Amino acid sequence: MLIDPRDKYKIGILGLSQGAGSGFLASVLAGAVSEEGRYSPAVLELGKGGLYEVLGMERRFAGRPYFSFHQAVTGSFRIRGQVNEDRGVNWMLLPRGEELEKLDLYEKLRLVENAAGDVVFCRLSGVPREELGRLLRDMDSILALIDPLPSAVAEGHDMACYLRSLGLPIHYVINKFNAGVDRRE
Repeated sequence: MLIDPRDKYKIGILGLSQGAGSGFLASVLAGAVSEEGRYSPAVLELGKGGLYEVLGMERRFAGRPYFSFHQAVTGSFRIRGQVNEDRGVNWMLLPRGEELEKLDLYEKLRLVENAAGDVVFCRLSGVPREELGRLLRDMDSILALIDPLPSAVAEGHDMACYLRSLGLPIHYVINKFNAGVDRRE
């Protein structure tokens, strides 16, 4: 199945601090899009990995091959049309033992543009700043997650200032919202 890249909607998701929930949000949104049935979603890790283990992909793909997009793109293999489909989502995750640091900006952009899916949720937490601005400019929508814990807000201040300096339309999402969060702060 070939997807026309002009029809693809790319959503960049990043946390302003460690553990803000970018992987959780990308997975939940992809699941919701899949359940709706109108579009085919993909989840692509471009920053730090970890979702492969958290979501138990070894068990989900037991007995069938898991295509390593990250390894293929560094080896200049064809990635267009490849899928790791489970529950209606194309999972483009980084298995344990593979390193994202080996990918350059061109290879990351190649992954984004060749992802099979109508809606691609790109997890960008952990991407180096020198690449982050370029990747965010390629997104159709950007979600920045805020963990309301005061220490996490302080940790994410520099990233929030950097994102603001880019001048891009960003939607801020407060994750872990609860009764202890003061909305005015």
